[in-house]
Amino acid sequence: MSVNDKAGELFDVREFGALGDGRTDDTVAIQAGVDACAAAGGGIVRLHRGTFVSGGVRLRSHVEFRLTSSAVLRGAAEVASYVPDERVPYPWINRSLLFAEDCEHVAVSGSGVIDGGGIQFGTAEGNVRPVAVRLRGCREVRISDALVKDAAAFAVHLIQCRQVRVEGLRIDSQVRPNNDGLDIDGCQG
Repeated sequence: MSVNDKAGELFDVREFGALGDGRTDDTVAIQAGVDACAAAGGGIVRLHRGTFVSGGVRLRSHVEFRLTSSAVLRGAAEVASYVPDERVPYPWINRSLLFAEDCEHVAVSGSGVIDGGGIQFGTAEGNVRPVAVRLRGCREVRISDALVKDAAAFAVHLIQCRQVRVEGLRIDSQVRPNNDGLDIDGCQG
């Protein structure tokens, strides 16, 4: 499944100001890369060589979000910086690190790491714990090869998506209770 016809067009998040130094909040730069990619008609947003600390990033149609083997996307400590999904009936899991809604031809790929930073979030009743990847109502979805680790809640949550392909996904996420690996809700082949 090709994400789009411009699959070769590359948008490196460093070109948008991301540092990938493991300390700086790169959320704005990463989102700028995703938005520029979508505005250009699609392509690949690449994280390469570094640890990119980020709050929530909203993925767009015709965008492949790719982490190379030398890249880590690490969830920020501030829960308010994650993308909210008010349609989730449970307020303690209604935020996401990577989020897409009603998109088409969207992908999360590469052999890098998506680190949800779950240890940063409490487990007491009422504490909000972000999901690492949530896609809602999307079609022609591909999730491949990445390692999703240490999510505060679910690692990957697919809700009412169609034409989904998950392959080579690795999950290592047991730092908090209710750390479902792959939750598939109401999706169709």
